[in-house]
Amino acid sequence: MQELILPDRLSRASDEREAEQAAAQDAALVKEAKHSPVAFAALYQRYVTSVFRYIHVRTGSAADAEDLTSDAIAN
Repeated sequence: MQELILPDRLSRASDEREAEQAAAQDAALVKEAKHSPVAFAALYQRYVTSVFRYIHVRTGSAADAEDLTSDAIAN
């Protein structure tokens, strides 16, 4: 008997595929960013806001979040 795929399960499967594709693209960008400022800039633009927001919430300080975001992305 074939399993019935409900819309929310189909959506989750699609989300998982998209997440896997994004992770593969990011892995390629990380590898390339070690030698290419353009690839590094693409990664920076993709993640700087999310990283900053996370750190800002955790520290409560915008200045500390800026410093820590810079450190986190540079490494």
